[in-house]
Amino acid sequence: SYWCTANKDFYVCKVENSLNYIDSAYFDAFSNYSLLGKLQNLINGSLYRGQNEGVQSVLRIGNTQIVTGSYVHDGGVLGISYPEFKGLPTLLLTPWTGTEGMSHTGRSSTSATLICTKGAVKCDVLIIGEAP
Repeated sequence: SYWCTANKDFYVCKVENSLNYIDSAYFDAFSNYSLLGKLQNLINGSLYRGQNEGVQSVLRIGNTQIVTGSYVHDGGVLGISYPEFKGLPTLLLTPWTGTEGMSHTGRSSTSATLICTKGAVKCDVLIIGEAP
């Protein structure tokens, strides 16, 4: 590699040479700033308010999207929405202590229906899939 004192950048040699200046036929620019920008945009977090109860946390790591939320609903059926996924995400339910009969009746890339056959819907939800 070659450090150019004039523009304060590194250059990678493509072809062996004895030049003491930058010629694009022989050198490719190598910038730490472009790498830093890619790393800074790798992880992104936000809050999302879906339909009905609750605010969900949304975390994107690369092309993976993770959504978490907690739900309490007195009826036995609760429709929830979440940020769009590319394809069908994996949905995991963790019923709260004392809650029995929790499941979901299906999911799409943007919503799911939670049901509780024995009382109120009370659970934490984790949804993982590919970001759109």
